[in-house]
Amino acid sequence: MLRNYLPKLFIGLVLLALQLIVFNYINFMGYINPHIYLIAIILAPINLKRYTYLICSFVYGLLSDIVEDTGGIHAISCLILAYCRPILLKSIFGIRFDPKTFKFKNTTFVDMSIMTLIMVFTYEMISTHLEVFNLSLWHISLQRTLVCTLCSFLCISISLLLAKK
Repeated sequence: MLRNYLPKLFIGLVLLALQLIVFNYINFMGYINPHIYLIAIILAPINLKRYTYLICSFVYGLLSDIVEDTGGIHAISCLILAYCRPILLKSIFGIRFDPKTFKFKNTTFVDMSIMTLIMVFTYEMISTHLEVFNLSLWHISLQRTLVCTLCSFLCISISLLLAKK
């Protein structure tokens, strides 16, 4: 059983390393960083036990927080994203979503894009609001959320397209 998850774990760690070494230093307009490491949380196996998935997502974000010294912003954002994923999958894929037989490789590009966009927006909204943490600056938070979502979504979509070929 563990042999099935080792390649996915390795890919997740490679994505995290790429995020920390390369993508954190890409600063469009001074504050926009694409979060490519979200691919590992978005595409984690469906048949993974819920608590294991939540703990892994939290640790994944915590490793990013430790290196970036961001005080838990990524850990809580990854945890909330992991918690919301089953709800989002059911709402996006509807009756086609059966946890026992569902495979991401069998989904259409449009469904995958919608799911990725919603999940990236959720992550960015949480992390941006935790970073700004001031309700009087809601317009700045919203602007940063939208721009960072677009940037991360484009990077993730391009990565998924390249990985599919």
